[in-house]
Amino acid sequence: MKKLKTILITVSLALVVFSSPAQDKLMDSINDAISRSNSDTQRINRINNKLQVTAMRNLDTTINIATDALKTAIKINYYKGEFDLRIRLIMTYSFKGLYPEARQQMDTVQQIIQSDRDSIDYTDLYGARGLYYGIQSKFDSSIIWLNHAIRISERLKLKKLL
Repeated sequence: MKKLKTILITVSLALVVFSSPAQDKLMDSINDAISRSNSDTQRINRINNKLQVTAMRNLDTTINIATDALKTAIKINYYKGEFDLRIRLIMTYSFKGLYPEARQQMDTVQQIIQSDRDSIDYTDLYGARGLYYGIQSKFDSSIIWLNHAIRISERLKLKKLL
């Protein structure tokens, strides 16, 4: 038993030591790309890339960065940036258990979607809704929303989303 504990501790420590520098290099690379951005829209797109990494590390940091970037996206009237940031916030708030905040973002996204009912934007929104309900163990609602997303993806032939 003691040998098993030693092995588990050693493996866990090794994973932390060897995975951390790789993520730090990735984060440094993304931060460098953000600092070299030529426009606000490019900067917001790169921040969205950064949020994919920070979401795996620290949800609070992800929320703070996304909220700051969202203000800029709204200020410059950048629809895609605002949309992507709000979808990221829905997922992050849901993972953090901040369901009223996630719901508020979903309602806002529903209002700002600028396209027809079969838009890829609805696919993203419905997928985020499915996640929102699934995390709360409301599986019937989750399945309904995920099925909506799948049907739109199939109609639009979006294989990478299926």
